[in-house]
Amino acid sequence: MTCVNGFPESSLQSLIAEAFDRQTSDLLKYWHDRGHEKLTISHFLNVLRFVSQEGIRPARISELSGISQQGTSLLITELVSLGYVDRTPDPADKRAQVVRWSEKGLAVAWVTETWFRECEKNWRNHLGDQAVEGAFLTLQHVISEGREK
Repeated sequence: MTCVNGFPESSLQSLIAEAFDRQTSDLLKYWHDRGHEKLTISHFLNVLRFVSQEGIRPARISELSGISQQGTSLLITELVSLGYVDRTPDPADKRAQVVRWSEKGLAVAWVTETWFRECEKNWRNHLGDQAVEGAFLTLQHVISEGREK
C-alpha cells in the first residue's frame, strides 16, 4: 500500500493532508513574496492565527495550538523580535501578559486575509460555488464533530 503523509494514498485523509501541505506552502510563498521572509508556517499555525487586537494570553495560545507553553513562548519571543506581535500586561490581571498585533503584524494579517480571499475566489471560479459551499459545510461538520468528542 502506498502512503502519502502517513495515510493510504487513496484516502480522504491523505487528500486533506496534501491540500493542507499545498495551502501552507503557498501561504508561505505569498508572505515571502511580499517581504515577510522570516515568517514560518509554525509561526502561523501555532501563534499568529490566534492573535487579535484585543490580545490573548500565551497560555491560551498554547491550549489552542496544542503545543507546550515553552514552545509557545519561544515562538512568541521570535515574533516579538521580528516585530509582528507585542507582549503587554493583561489589563484584567497585571501579573499576566497578552499577545497583540503590532503594526507590522496587522500588515501581515491583512496580507494573509487577502490571500485567503484570493484562494476562495479562485476555487469558486474553478470549481463553482456549489462545490466550494459543499466543501465548506462538510469541513465545518467534521470539525464540529471532532470538538464534541
